[in-house]
Amino acid sequence: MINPNIKKQYPVIKMPNGHPVSATMYNRNTSQGVVYVNNEDEINTDLVANLYATSTVVANINLAHSIRSNLSATADVTDATITKGINLESSISTDNTVSANTLVSKLLESNVTSTGTLAAELTVGGAGINVDYLVVAGGGAGGGRSLATNCYAGAGGGAGGLRSSVSSTGGGGTVESILSLSLNTAYSIIVGAGGAGSTGKGANGVNSKFATIESIGGGGGGQGSVSSSTNEQGSNGGSGGSGTFSATKGNGTIGQGYDGVSSSSSFGSSCGGGGAGGSPSQVTSSTGGAGGIGVTNNITSLSYAGGGGGGGYSGNGGIATQGGGNGGNTSLPGSNASINRGGGGGGGGSSNLTSTVNNGGSGGSGVIVIKIPDTITATFTAGVTQTSSTSEGFKTITITATSNTLQTVTFS
Repeated sequence: MINPNIKKQYPVIKMPNGHPVSATMYNRNTSQGVVYVNNEDEINTDLVANLYATSTVVANINLAHSIRSNLSATADVTDATITKGINLESSISTDNTVSANTLVSKLLESNVTSTGTLAAELTVGGAGINVDYLVVAGGGAGGGRSLATNCYAGAGGGAGGLRSSVSSTGGGGTVESILSLSLNTAYSIIVGAGGAGSTGKGANGVNSKFATIESIGGGGGGQGSVSSSTNEQGSNGGSGGSGTFSATKGNGTIGQGYDGVSSSSSFGSSCGGGGAGGSPSQVTSSTGGAGGIGVTNNITSLSYAGGGGGGGYSGNGGIATQGGGNGGNTSLPGSNASINRGGGGGGGGSSNLTSTVNNGGSGGSGVIVIKIPDTITATFTAGVTQTSSTSEGFKTITITATSNTLQTVTFS
């Protein structure tokens, strides 16, 4: 029923079908007020009103009908036929129609012109998804034995930087936030290669990138020689390569990997490279130093980004774990790191009994793993190599190679 108090104070306006509408104006001179439609009556005709800046329509209008209004400034429309949370912040001209099934919480900030229609199922601003990720860069190569004469062994290469929103990230950092991405938008995807091994200083690994998340390639290990020049120094990277013969270590990147170390021993052997999970130890014998540890990540339950082992001097090479390559024994080259694990390559071995030069091991290629709802489709460009599996409502997609830096993924 209509509030009798209102009825006594103000005239009752009849709609075309005979249903009553009570109206009150706060200030008749400015025409600013509230129009109340009796919530107990079903209005089977369109409500037509001229509303100004602070006007509000509060109504229970049958779902089959529309609101046709002249709205100026930021007038709010609140009624049962438009789902809660809809704000109209538009300049809407005469005779526009707002359909009854407008989606929840969509914000309209458009300039709609004459006779324009806002259809149901609006997607203003685009929908989005949350994506978990693991992004591992390519590992740095180990340093080689550069001289055929008596010299130090090569140092281990640093692991590629590791960033993740799941369980663990590199460099002792905090697990990162999940990515909120838009549908139908192309996002960059690059899997970095490992640095190539040689008889000289190890090459750095290549960065990996997914959308806005970029991990830095691992630093190369210093070459084995008899000096402490630039070539004997470890390189900076996601995780740092180690230096030989008291040469400077390479630094890791905060939140991605740890530093290498400077090999200061008098044994001729060299240290392993830095890993995503820790720095290597100093050598204490002719055996090469172990590589820094990597990390295990629950997005796949695999381990990634261990530093390469240091080369041994008339002894065993340093051991590497979690994807890194072992250091070379005596007169052997360093081992290559595992593919798609981002480990550092092993340093080349050395001895006073041999006169061969030895390569350092190559760093391992990086990898990208993403986890999305299984209702979402991921479409990759032609140069992407990937596999996927589905479990418990999610797809886990592992990207193992990209042909160049122009490759993308689009979600829909």
